[in-house]
Amino acid sequence: MKQTIFCLFAIVLYSSDLCAQFSITGRIVDTTNTPVPYCAIGVMNLSDSSLVKGTISNENGQFSFNLSIPSKYIIKISSVEFGNKLYAPFVLDSITNLTLPNIVVSPYNINLKEVSIIAIKKTIEFKNGMIVMNVEDSPLASGNSVFDLIKRLPGVSIDGENNIYLNGKGAMVMLDGRIQRLSPDLLASMLNGMTADAISKIEVMNNPPSKYDAEAGSGLINIVTKKVKITGFSGSVGGVVNQGHYLGGGMNGSLNYKAKNGVIFTNFNYTNSNKLNYTSLDRTFFKADTATELSQRGSRKVMQRNFFYKIGGDYYLGKRTILGFFISSMPSNNPFNDYSKNRVNGYNNLGFNYTTSENKMSDVSV
Repeated sequence: MKQTIFCLFAIVLYSSDLCAQFSITGRIVDTTNTPVPYCAIGVMNLSDSSLVKGTISNENGQFSFNLSIPSKYIIKISSVEFGNKLYAPFVLDSITNLTLPNIVVSPYNINLKEVSIIAIKKTIEFKNGMIVMNVEDSPLASGNSVFDLIKRLPGVSIDGENNIYLNGKGAMVMLDGRIQRLSPDLLASMLNGMTADAISKIEVMNNPPSKYDAEAGSGLINIVTKKVKITGFSGSVGGVVNQGHYLGGGMNGSLNYKAKNGVIFTNFNYTNSNKLNYTSLDRTFFKADTATELSQRGSRKVMQRNFFYKIGGDYYLGKRTILGFFISSMPSNNPFNDYSKNRVNGYNNLGFNYTTSENKMSDVSV
């Protein structure tokens, strides 16, 4: 019995988490009830039509959002084949998770009396052996981090230790063509600190060019940031505030200058996020005529302070020759605090009724 009880304490405490966010799930199908994959979906406030968060449907047409602010929302669906569709308003009360009925979309009608050609990028494209997620000017650019987007890429999965896999094998991550040689946790912190509206697209290469083969493993994920398109000075600044159990948010901005023969660009992202997870686990073990009850209660508070910036410039020596420089850094501080209490009820020959533990750690990088 002693061995049994001690084994119980080896159970991972954080096997089930209760977060301060609630999910909206649904599925997109066409008029023949066939799933519509890789369709851009945005959640908008009903009151002012402002975009709250964006996502894409998976290969089965399914999608999900995590929101924490009760309100009335509408869903906007955008695709080249089906055009723009609005789903009837619904209410999120932040009490229960919400599953929407199937959303049926029909092909976009074309008026042949007048013909106009408009270049529209698909959210997900398959070309030249790559999978490309176009983020710029899409619903995906609002309310998401780059880490959120990578998790939704076809064939990409991320385990509990933040290792990134492509088709089940390890993959390398690049930023504007430069491989990021960071630990999985630091890379996840950097990507969580980058807002999606700072990037143009994400490229997934299942078969990387030969120059990367030695390092790339089974594939590469290249994050392409936005390029400067306006001559002269240009810039932007934005921010987001969210309220779950704690208040959090972030800011991002850029300042650029483009001349005839060159360009100088800067970008920064700051994220301040606090998350609280609760765990509750009850188990009963029987042996002969005795029963031992193990009750586990725990909490984890995670505090993320990520700052990412880059400064760079390009000088055009000729049509095919560019002289450039690029500097980037990611100072961060991500402490967390674990607390747990394990109580034994019923048959107990251990000499104690409960144990407590507390663990404080900080992951700092410069």
